[in-house]
Amino acid sequence: GLFGPNGTGKTTLARILTGLNKPTQGTLEIRGKKVKPQECLKHVAVVLQNADHQLYMRTVFDELLTSLEAAGCRGGKQAAEELLQLFDLTELRDRHPHSLSGGQQQRLVIACAFAKKPDVIILDEPTSGLDGANLHRIAGALRQLSDEGKAVLVITHDLELVDMVCDSAIRLPLQKTNLSVTFQ
Repeated sequence: GLFGPNGTGKTTLARILTGLNKPTQGTLEIRGKKVKPQECLKHVAVVLQNADHQLYMRTVFDELLTSLEAAGCRGGKQAAEELLQLFDLTELRDRHPHSLSGGQQQRLVIACAFAKKPDVIILDEPTSGLDGANLHRIAGALRQLSDEGKAVLVITHDLELVDMVCDSAIRLPLQKTNLSVTFQ
């Protein structure tokens, strides 16, 4: 888990770890191998704070299917069905993603990140818009991913989520600091 006051660089760190922003110094390693910033998205899935900006397709099902195809997954339709079930989106499969509630969009974006089958998943405020039942649903899915040996980085102010999901947590201080991150 990663938490701290607003403005401490949590989202910037997530963007650097995914290659969306270039680091000014240091190296990135995944499973002991150095990874160039432009190669990070091959290994890392990210869920940014605004789910609405990560949805492009005409239906929920198409959003998942496109994510699976982009990740090179075979049997995409069956995998999409499984993700719909895991994130309680089955009844919404034919809806336009922008017609969903904020919490439903959040679950869809997280499902799309899972579709990538990443080595590392980074979620920035993943519980925004979620009720208690879906908080537990997301926490369980993240725990399962972690149990499969994937690195899960949760950036949040939600200490309940940190307690449910994280084995360790870092609180970023308000002043600038050098931080080194390695995913094993």
